[in-house]
Amino acid sequence: MKKRIYFVILMLSAFFIGCDNDNETNVNGASVVEENATIKSTESYTLFIPWSGDNEKVFISKEPLNAKVSELINSDEETKRGEIYNYTPKDGFVGTDYVEISTMYLPCVPSQEPEPKVDRITKIRIEVVE
Repeated sequence: MKKRIYFVILMLSAFFIGCDNDNETNVNGASVVEENATIKSTESYTLFIPWSGDNEKVFISKEPLNAKVSELINSDEETKRGEIYNYTPKDGFVGTDYVEISTMYLPCVPSQEPEPKVDRITKIRIEVVE
């Protein structure tokens, strides 16, 4: 009997610990990650956006409205596969900017695999201060 109680407690603990991810949700099959950053108006912001394979494409799906620079740069590191997002605010801009970056799976053989689909959306809210 004690073993059953311990087992139930262990399973419930694993369930609640495993489901605790504050900045990631799931929408229409795509994981959605929310990032918040605060930078000075004279600074730039960078974020590493991972991808898992050669059949994925990372792209900016919603451009920020107040960016002087908003770009994705391919990471050259062998062990870190992904893109680096680089943001610089327009000169004199102070306020909140917002960008969405999507990671899309592209099938190897289009006729034999499902349609391309967005696997992950990274939503970034950037607070620019003086």
